[in-house]
Amino acid sequence: EVPAVAESAPARPDSVAGLIAVISTGLDSFGERISNAGASLLDVRGFSGWFVDQVRNQERRALWGSVALHLLATLGPGLIILWLGRQAAVPVARALERRASASLSSIYAVRMLGLFMVMPVFALEARGYVGGDDASAVGFALGLYGLVQAALQLPMGWAADRWGRKRVIVLGLLLFGVGSLWGMWATTVEQLAWARALQGGGAISAAVSALLADLTRDVVRTKAMALIGVSIGLMFALSLIIGPFLAAKVGLTGIFGLSAAMALLGILIIAYWTPKEIALENKPEKQTFYQLRHTWLNSCIL
Repeated sequence: EVPAVAESAPARPDSVAGLIAVISTGLDSFGERISNAGASLLDVRGFSGWFVDQVRNQERRALWGSVALHLLATLGPGLIILWLGRQAAVPVARALERRASASLSSIYAVRMLGLFMVMPVFALEARGYVGGDDASAVGFALGLYGLVQAALQLPMGWAADRWGRKRVIVLGLLLFGVGSLWGMWATTVEQLAWARALQGGGAISAAVSALLADLTRDVVRTKAMALIGVSIGLMFALSLIIGPFLAAKVGLTGIFGLSAAMALLGILIIAYWTPKEIALENKPEKQTFYQLRHTWLNSCIL
């Protein structure tokens, strides 16, 4: 008796047409298996979702990595100076010096936070303003702040020597606040540029540094300056995180409004927390335009 042939045994093709049919059937079966495997990978939060999550995680790591590196680069030297100052046998800062260092570094912090929050989102948010499609105009509006501030640093420093540090600081914060309000109400990129220019008019860096130098002794002045450097670096790092978050919630208008509030807070700090400035023994003589021109063109200063 001849044994029965197993049903699973494939039939041998008798012709070329049969061979093609077998190959076609095998390819269809293989394609069906690949499709089923792909469907199982691309289900809810499957392979595509996993890939997107990986990309987002990489972006988060890059963001936090850049923030950490910036904090290390900006805060590290200042913290090292502060630590070395505590370890060295130097006089301890007095209560008035600590108060002056804390208050003036706070003025730097609130002003820089109000300024830097705009930078990472300005180009994107400006697209919603009239003229926002012109990249050159947007870049000019963003950079006009630094241009005006650089031009007014020397005149504002001279005014601080002439009329007092606190008066110039309050004036600069007022200009910064008015510029922020203008930016909050702006509807065109041109108005944003004027607002940024008015913000840059509040060039108080020289006056704040001079006031801190007046209120601290030589032996503790380095630590006081380091504290200001730490506040600037910290605010810059925080602004890169806070700025995009606020832009998503309240837009560029809300950021400018918060900058105006920061300017008001700085005025309150200089008025009620910062110690009374020391009267200058030798006030500078009244300078002529020629003397000011000579100062501006001094190659040593530049």
